[in-house]
Amino acid sequence: MRFVGIDWGNKKHAVCMVDGEGKVVAQAMFDHDAGGLSELFAWITDHAGDCDVKVGMETPRGPLVEALLDREVAVFAVNPKQLDRFRDRFGAAGAKDDRRDARVIADSLRTDERAFRAIEPSLPWVAELRELSRMREDLVHERVALVNGIREQLGRYFPQMLELVTDIDAAWVHALIQAAPTPAQAAVLPRAKLERLLGGVRRFTVDEARALLKSPGFKVSKATTVSASRRTQSLMRRLGLIHDEIHMCDQAIERLLAQQTSPEPSESSEGDDAAGQQKEQRDVVVLQSLPGVGSTILATLLGEAWELLRHRDYNALRAYAGVAPVTRQSGKQRSVVRRYACNTRLANAVFNWARCVLSRDAVSKAKYSTLRQRGHSHGRAIRAVADRLLSVACAMLRSGKEFDPGMRELLTSAG
Repeated sequence: MRFVGIDWGNKKHAVCMVDGEGKVVAQAMFDHDAGGLSELFAWITDHAGDCDVKVGMETPRGPLVEALLDREVAVFAVNPKQLDRFRDRFGAAGAKDDRRDARVIADSLRTDERAFRAIEPSLPWVAELRELSRMREDLVHERVALVNGIREQLGRYFPQMLELVTDIDAAWVHALIQAAPTPAQAAVLPRAKLERLLGGVRRFTVDEARALLKSPGFKVSKATTVSASRRTQSLMRRLGLIHDEIHMCDQAIERLLAQQTSPEPSESSEGDDAAGQQKEQRDVVVLQSLPGVGSTILATLLGEAWELLRHRDYNALRAYAGVAPVTRQSGKQRSVVRRYACNTRLANAVFNWARCVLSRDAVSKAKYSTLRQRGHSHGRAIRAVADRLLSVACAMLRSGKEFDPGMRELLTSAG
């Protein structure tokens, strides 16, 4: 057996190979390009000979990982914090070097493989779903930043607009600011046009809106009004583009999920592949039946934790989602704190899922109320509900049955 450690770099990769006793077989540096990766694969083959090879690294994805998996090489990933602890075995002074890190990874994989996570090839639709969900989340963050920027600019020169609107992200607000970008233009806006812009808004009447827009605001210079108005309109155009991109992501996610929930496997699937595809489709249908699971949450669950869901690994899933608490005990002192070492995207999705399910599942609502009555915080109670939901999801995947509130036996055992 040969163990290979790779310290990933943007320009060069440090590689070290050790044998079963921990002795260094060879060390080398390779460029991060097509030629360098080809040389790396040839180097591993030459020095491994007829021995089996296991490769360890910090990153679980990338061109190098995909290339190794295509060559049917066993690849393992280690958490950077764990690697930092393993590094102390080779020196207590805290020295850090790429070549040493490569050796640390290789030797740690030899002695502590249980601390590494085996990387399996991603299914094409899972990889696509993962990128779509991540793209959507990034776009939502950009949308929030743009909305805050628009609110800040309006507060500089047009406070009447902020008093009128509560949701700057609404379509009618975009149209109103485009038609009347400054207080002077808003004050002379015809009543009929304002009525068309407001559309079906019922929070106030047209006359109330006109009175508010004509009310006196800040006295600022013309230059401030022109510059702030120009910046506001620029932010509004960018916000419109973000809306279009989010809509495209939503459509792509819906289309991809619809393909996976299709009752028939693809025509090209045969034998074991067809059975595997049917099992994947069934898993998606089961998860989709859970209360509070929409397309966005489902896409994040499948994209970020597909392997754990496929193996029905509840313990690893609850830790990866950040709902498993961390216990710290020394002597008689014992404390339980929130887990921060987790997948942030998955943790946010599971938290929002639990928050939404309170109005849809009586058992979850009762659990939340009980924890709140005991004095637990809102966040702690929501994470407990999320923990239960993950347990229910794994139990449903094992049984292959869709969610049914009447299945008290399943809900009780999972709770």
